Amino acid sequence: MRVPPDTMDNPFGALTVFYIPKSYLDNKIKIFLVVKDETKATAHAMPDEVCGLTEILDDSLRKILL
Repeated sequence: MRVPPDTMDNPFGALTVFYIPKSYLDNKIKIFLVVKDETKATAHAMPDEVCGLTEILDDSLRKILL
């Protein structure tokens, strides 16, 4: 994973591209993308927002990959 991704891997102009292997979907492994919201003042630098979850995309990803 490169930040930012190569132009060929980034048709939507994303800051980061995460690849989920097909085997992860087959094994029903859930992947969470957790980030830090910099607009909120907190006493720590730990991530505090879930902005992505593979479970939501499982049906769409299975149709594309399988």
